[in-house]
Amino acid sequence: MTLIAIEAARPNRAQKTGTEWYGFHVIQEMKKIADPKDQFILYTNKPLHSGLEKMPADNWREKRLKWPLSRFWTQGRLSLEMLFKAPDVLYIPAHAMPVIHPKKTVVTLHDVGFERYPELYPKPDLWYHRWSVGYTISQAVKIITVSNFSKDELIKFYQIPPEKIEVTHLGYDAENYKVIDDKVRIDSVLKKYNIKKPYIFYIGRLEPKKNSLLLIEAFGRYKQKHKDDQVSLVLVGRPGFNYIKIRKQVAQCIEKYNLEKWIVRTGWIPEAEVPYIYNGAACFVFPSAYEGFGIPLLEAMACGTPVLSSRAASLPEVGQDAVMYFETHEVESLVQGLKKILHDPALQTALREKGFQRVKNFSWRKTAQQTLDILKSV
Repeated sequence: MTLIAIEAARPNRAQKTGTEWYGFHVIQEMKKIADPKDQFILYTNKPLHSGLEKMPADNWREKRLKWPLSRFWTQGRLSLEMLFKAPDVLYIPAHAMPVIHPKKTVVTLHDVGFERYPELYPKPDLWYHRWSVGYTISQAVKIITVSNFSKDELIKFYQIPPEKIEVTHLGYDAENYKVIDDKVRIDSVLKKYNIKKPYIFYIGRLEPKKNSLLLIEAFGRYKQKHKDDQVSLVLVGRPGFNYIKIRKQVAQCIEKYNLEKWIVRTGWIPEAEVPYIYNGAACFVFPSAYEGFGIPLLEAMACGTPVLSSRAASLPEVGQDAVMYFETHEVESLVQGLKKILHDPALQTALREKGFQRVKNFSWRKTAQQTLDILKSV
C-alpha cells in the first residue's frame, strides 16, 4: 500500500485556466483507475466542489488545511503538514512545491515561458518563478512536463538530466467538447453573449504572451481588405498577465480599424458554454507566442472547428497536420491565414477531418494513467 497525496487547491478554484483544469481532470480520472489498495489524500485550502469532493471509495479522502492568510498556503500550511504528517508520495500538479516536502515529491512543470520572455514579467514575479522552478528541479524526485517542447526548454534553461523528466501529453474533456447538433442551444448561447455568425473564435487570457495585440491587428487589416465580409472576432477570456502593457495599443488598434462593432469581448464564461461557441465558429484562431501544450487546439478539433494557429513552441507538436499555421510574430502571415481558412471550403473540410483523427490520440484518462504510473514508480 502507498499513501499518495495530491495538492488540490489549484484544481479546486472556481474559475479555472489551463493548469487548474489539468489538475482537476487528472485527479478525476485517477479516481477511476487507481489501485484500491493504495490510499489517496487531496489537500485543499477550501472545501472541495464541482465533483472533486466526490470520493469513489474509502481509500480517497479530502484533507482541508486551514490557513489565515490569502497567500502562501503552499509554502506555509502545506509545508507544516509535510513536516508532521508527510505521505509516501506528494504530487504537485502545477509548479509551486512546498519548501518542506517528502523525499518522493513529483511536480508537473507546464512551461518556462518566463525564461523565454522575461521582459514580460515584473522583476518580483520573474524572481519568484525562477526561484520556485529552480527549487522544484533541485528537490523533486521526478519532473513531469506536458510536451516534448517543454522538456527541451527545461533542459535548455536548467540543465536537467533528461532521464529526470517524464512527458505526459494533456487531454481534453471529451464529454463536453464534441460536435453538437443542437442548433437551438448553440444559438441560445450565442445570443446570450451577443455573438452573431459568422465569427472567428479565440479563447484564452488577453496578454502579450498570447499575442492578443497581433490577433486584433491582423483582424483589423483583414476587415480593411475585405470590407464586405461580415465576420466578427469573439474573444473569450479575461485580461491576463501584464495586459496593461498592451491595453493602450489594443484600444488604438480597435479605433484605427473601426472594429468596435466587430469585436465581442465576453470576459470569462462558464466552461459548460464554451463548446457551443466552438461549434458555432467559422474557425478557431490560436495566436499564442508560447505554450507548453495548448489544450484549445484539441477542444476545437473535437468540435469540428477548423484551426489556424501560430507555429510557436509546442503547438505544431500538438496539432501536426490537422492545423493550419501562420508565422508567429508576422501579422501579414496571420492576415493571409484568415483569408484562406475563411474562404476555402475544401481546406475547412480537410482540417475538420484531420482534426477528428488527431484528437483521438489524446485523453485525460491516458494522461492520468501515465501520471499514476510515474507516482507509483518513484
